[in-house]
Amino acid sequence: MSETKKNLKDLIKNYKNKPKPKTKAKSNETRKKTSSDSKSRSKYKRELSKYMKESMNYEEVVTNEEKSISLLIIIIDELPTEYIWRDWLNYMDAQYKFRVKIYIHAKFPSRVRSSWVRDRLIRSNLKPEWGSVELSIAMMLLLKKAIHSSNNTDYYMFLSESCIPIYPINVFFDILDTHNNSWYIPLDKANNGYSTEKQFEPLEPNIPKKCIIKTDQWVLLNKKNAYQVANFESDIGIFHSGLDFWDIFYNVTASDEMWISTLLCIVNYGVNQINHQRATYVVWENGEKSPDTFRNITAELINDARGSGALFCRKIASNSRTKMTEQWHEAIEV
Repeated sequence: MSETKKNLKDLIKNYKNKPKPKTKAKSNETRKKTSSDSKSRSKYKRELSKYMKESMNYEEVVTNEEKSISLLIIIIDELPTEYIWRDWLNYMDAQYKFRVKIYIHAKFPSRVRSSWVRDRLIRSNLKPEWGSVELSIAMMLLLKKAIHSSNNTDYYMFLSESCIPIYPINVFFDILDTHNNSWYIPLDKANNGYSTEKQFEPLEPNIPKKCIIKTDQWVLLNKKNAYQVANFESDIGIFHSGLDFWDIFYNVTASDEMWISTLLCIVNYGVNQINHQRATYVVWENGEKSPDTFRNITAELINDARGSGALFCRKIASNSRTKMTEQWHEAIEV
C-alpha cells in the first residue's frame, strides 16, 4: 500500500472513531413550546386558507348619495390642529357638519386639556408606542367604536394629530360624493430589506403569502370594508383561546401598515374594487423612516397635496395654533 493511501486510511479511521460532541437536550417544556408554536402557526394559516375558499355572505351595505365620514384620530395628549378642524366643520355656516363624526384615541387621556377633544375621546387603556402592535389595536378600537355607533357613516378615515384637510368642507364632500370604494395603494412585495425582514417575513408562517399586503396607515375605508375589518375576528370564528388574532402581528414592526390591507385581502380573496389612491398626501425623501415635516401651511403645499389626488395632508409641525389656523385659511382658499 502506498504511503498516501495509508495516511488517508488512517485519517478516515481516526475520524470515524472520534467521539461526537454532545448536544444539549431540549427540556420537555421547550419541546412542548416548540411543538405548540408550530401547531399554532400551521393552524392560523390552514384556517385562513380554508376561510378564503368559503363564500361569505355579506349583506349589501347601503351608502348614501351624500356621503358621511368618521374621522378616526390618534393623538398623544393634544390635537395641535384642533382649531383647523373646528373651523373646517363650521365652514359654510356648518351646513356640512352633520356629515362628519370624530373619534379620538389618546395615549394619555388624563393629560388632555381641551374639552372639545375630551368630548370625542374613546375609552382605552392602551399606550401605544411607535411601530407596536398596540397602535394597530388602537386603530381597531376606533373603527369598532365608529362602525357600531348608531350614527355610523359611509366612510372611515384614519388620521394622526399632524393631519389637516386640504379642501373646504363643501369641496371635500363634492369629491367624496363621487366615490364608493376604499382609498389605498396595496403593495404585495416589500419595498426594501427592512420591510422584508420586519414586516413581510414575520407574517409568512401564518398568512397565505398572496394576502400579505402593505399600505399606508392613514387609509380611507368605505362602509363595507370597515365592517369587514371591524367584524373580522367574530366573522372568521377561529380566534378562540390559544389563537389570538393579534399574536400574528406581535413581531411585525409597524403592523399598522400591514393589518388592514392584509385582512381585506383575506376577506375578499384578493385586492379588488378599491381606489388605488392615497387619501393623505405625504412626502418621503432619501429612504427616511419618517416622512417630511412641514413647518408652515402654504399655498404651494396645499396645491401639491391636491395635485396628488389626496384629501388630507401630513405631517404638519406643531406651531402656534393661531398661526397654523390663519395659514390654513389663506392656503385652502387658493
